[in-house]
Amino acid sequence: MFHSSGHLSAWGIENSGSKSKRSVNVFSIVHQVELDWKFATDCGGPRSVLTLASQKAAAGLELAVQFSNGEIGWFDVSIEDLLDPTSSICQLKDRISWSGHLEPINHLKRTARGNSLLSSSKEWEHVLWRRTLQDDMPYLERQSLINISGEGRVLKTLILPNGWYVVTLHPDSVCLWDCRNASAVELSRCPIELSAKPFSLILLPEYETLETVYHVFVIDKSLHGTVFAVKIPRLRRRSSISSVRSRPEHSYGTIAEHSTFNLPADDDIAMLVPVDPVGWNFTVSDNLDSFNRDVAVSITSKGLVQSWTARMNPNSKEVQWLQTSSLETLFTEPSLIGGSSMHKVAVIDSQKTLLTIWDTRNAQLEHKFGFDEGEYVRDLDWTCTPDSQSILAVGFAHKVVLFSQLRYDYLNAGPAWAPFREFNTISVTPHHIGDSIWLSDGALVIGCGNQLFIHPKNIRPEDADDPSVQSLWTPAGHDSRMETIFDLVSRLNGPLPPYHPQFLQQCVLAGKMKLAKQIVVELAYNTKDKDMAQEIESTLGISPEDFHNIDENDLNDDGPRLVNGFSRPDFDQVLCSELVSQLKEVSIPYLSRKEQMSLAGIVESMSEEWLHRQSLDEWGVRYLLFFKHYALQKSNFYSRPSGVSFREISWAFQSETQEILVDLVTKTYQNKMQWSQARDAGFFMWLKDPTSLKVHFETLARNQYMSKEERDPVDCSLYYLALRKKTVLVGLWRIAHWNKEQGATMKLLSNNFEDPKWKTVAAKNAYALLGKQRFEYAAAFFLLADRPKDAVNVCFTQMNDVQLAIAIARVYDGDEGPVLRELLEEKVLPLAARDGNKWLASWAFWLLDHKDLAVRSLMMPINSLITKTESPGVGKIFLADDPALVILYKLIRDKTLKSLRGAEKIPKGAEFEFVLHCARLYDRMGCDVLALDLVKNWTFLDTSLKTSGLLDVRMKLSKRRSSYIVNDMVHDFKIEDHLPKQPEKSNLVKPPAAAFSEPTMDSFSHFDF
Repeated sequence: MFHSSGHLSAWGIENSGSKSKRSVNVFSIVHQVELDWKFATDCGGPRSVLTLASQKAAAGLELAVQFSNGEIGWFDVSIEDLLDPTSSICQLKDRISWSGHLEPINHLKRTARGNSLLSSSKEWEHVLWRRTLQDDMPYLERQSLINISGEGRVLKTLILPNGWYVVTLHPDSVCLWDCRNASAVELSRCPIELSAKPFSLILLPEYETLETVYHVFVIDKSLHGTVFAVKIPRLRRRSSISSVRSRPEHSYGTIAEHSTFNLPADDDIAMLVPVDPVGWNFTVSDNLDSFNRDVAVSITSKGLVQSWTARMNPNSKEVQWLQTSSLETLFTEPSLIGGSSMHKVAVIDSQKTLLTIWDTRNAQLEHKFGFDEGEYVRDLDWTCTPDSQSILAVGFAHKVVLFSQLRYDYLNAGPAWAPFREFNTISVTPHHIGDSIWLSDGALVIGCGNQLFIHPKNIRPEDADDPSVQSLWTPAGHDSRMETIFDLVSRLNGPLPPYHPQFLQQCVLAGKMKLAKQIVVELAYNTKDKDMAQEIESTLGISPEDFHNIDENDLNDDGPRLVNGFSRPDFDQVLCSELVSQLKEVSIPYLSRKEQMSLAGIVESMSEEWLHRQSLDEWGVRYLLFFKHYALQKSNFYSRPSGVSFREISWAFQSETQEILVDLVTKTYQNKMQWSQARDAGFFMWLKDPTSLKVHFETLARNQYMSKEERDPVDCSLYYLALRKKTVLVGLWRIAHWNKEQGATMKLLSNNFEDPKWKTVAAKNAYALLGKQRFEYAAAFFLLADRPKDAVNVCFTQMNDVQLAIAIARVYDGDEGPVLRELLEEKVLPLAARDGNKWLASWAFWLLDHKDLAVRSLMMPINSLITKTESPGVGKIFLADDPALVILYKLIRDKTLKSLRGAEKIPKGAEFEFVLHCARLYDRMGCDVLALDLVKNWTFLDTSLKTSGLLDVRMKLSKRRSSYIVNDMVHDFKIEDHLPKQPEKSNLVKPPAAAFSEPTMDSFSHFDF
């Protein structure tokens, strides 16, 4: 028998089955034994108890108990302990409790460390919970109930960092609550006058002192803010809530108005929310600078996102605010924003179906994800892994989707985020999700109706939703289990193994070809058989020191190496061939199947490079490796790349061994290269020799004509007219008897197009062809009318083919002609500015002979270097940045005197920030070793050389660099400007003008004529 006081009495019945009633004996076993209900100490005693046989222990019971305050608990107890007459108290083991709200939950708040949680209903219920662990699983233990039924409506709430005190904002006051006991006690109340609807209640995360004082900000829509000082005692940490409840605490604490302020922001702010505190940086520092932890993030109705930090002035009551970042999203009337202290912001559009994730530090768009129509985003919550990798929870009416960071992938233009887990509540409750929030250690709490669901960090293979994420559960057949979401995110966004294709490619771009070859040799050695391949170390046994100690300039270091006393083979075609065969048969740890195939392609490309290593410079090596890798990818079924990027074009453009590259590229296409292939190779973008340019363009024209069985002159008209070879085109039309346009075309081409009349006719035909959307043929007729600008505009605008427009301009008018110059200045550079394409901008400036601007464009905004721009000012996508830009900058900075002059004009400190930014990009790509190598070995430009003049610059730089510097400033450089000026002499008479006299033959005797 269970008493309402919480005690137990038990009786035994002897001889209950006896036919004689007198033989039945009832006796007492235990009487008034106290039961330890643990968490239910203040629940008012049991109202009803349901006893069941234990499913875990044969001699045990399970008790389902409903207490007088509505809570329900489930307990385990041993019968032996329950009926022990020698004990006055019986220990119960609590398995689970149901102690939620009576009304639907609509809001959840947590402490910065995620160890306490406040759940709020629409009416008066506010319950404070403490996170605990039970059987290594997260568990919420009810700590205190804040009953505000008679205190007025609650607008905002927050929990103080120790988890024992709560601040609530009401329409006319701010209140401090002591929640150390089961029923919260109001400690202090301070009046407030709100001039507008409050945006948020923000706690300034400061360091705790002996007399703990917290500062709480209330900011309304008029951007007027009030600071409240909250004073509470410094509490000792307690091991459990029961220790608090066993002895009521003496309550004291105050809240009082401290000061007021106005946020230094635009009046158009639509939302301002506190950032989710994640990672190790929970508090703000004493210094007010851009490195300080963000406190709040705001967004205007036009989509301007601003991050804010703040501090209390130690010498006054003033609140000091600082805008740490700003970016344009171009969202009008955004519906939701959520910020993280890891410099990440998620923004939802006005339709509530488009998610965008931004990096506020670099003003970059990292991801864009559209949800199905009818799926409206209602909530955003941030957390991070122990190694500071971000995770975003996106809440809907009946589900929460988790997004993880992915490594930046500049080479394949891969996404930077991906969904990897989904919690669907429709199968367990019909109620809508009111709110969701992260606890410490990766547990997610979802409030549905009056229930709280806790999802631990543990994951299963079927939890992964995205196909690219699913492949990571058993990478390439290797048994490498991931038990938590932190393990999965670390796999998706952590450091790469050195044999990963992206790491090898970045080694090549960074000029570390020997390191890349050593990695390939080690991988080949460790994959001799399948058993060895399964046990490969993620580092291949290469220490971090080895990554930095390899001398890339030692040309004689090609012999075999000893590693741990074992000899390694040389890098050659045989080794590469064997490794490629192994990669097709064995499974490599930490690589997906697609990555493994990409690795095989890179090894084949490195084998091709090895053949031509003596005849190519470092620029050509970079281009050849990536071009061959592209060609191999295109020939395989798993990838259909769109051609080499402007990054590879830049390498080939700067190469001094272009003759070899031309030969290798044309042989790749069996000397039958057509325009689509030339565009994929960037051929007519990087080829510099004007004679070779026209020769190969004519070969291309012939290949275009020969590409079909029915030889159609239309296919090659644009190319022959760009070469100004109308006669060849007329000959081709003469034999095109099958073409119904032959007669009219022959008649037209027979005219003299030097005559303005026939130029006008050709132009009219061009416009007619534009109306029929025959754009390429229309461009050809514009060339026939000697209107190359119109032809180039058709290629650029209607055909959307930048490379074709540039090729036509270069072939028709030359690199020095006005057509190319206008195209680059009016079209290409604004396009580069709009897309943030620094590779294209640097290439264009170099071709325009603005080498100084080519250098500056790599680290300065392109908009600041050109007069015309199409850039809308939106935050750039992360793919616009590339750590290989720092390699291009370093190489072209020292190449000519003009480029050196451009480097000197870069603002002080910009190069330092640029190098650090590229190091962070390496880290975001999983190439931590390359990031360390970059900052360790970078050599900054000595700006003190500017004061010595360009002659001294050239002389000093030549002494400290092994490579020569081209003097491309002959016309700009005057020797007399750099010679010391002679003192002026007075009282001198100007000599008479000398008369010209014809020189005699004796004048040439000094020249040995």
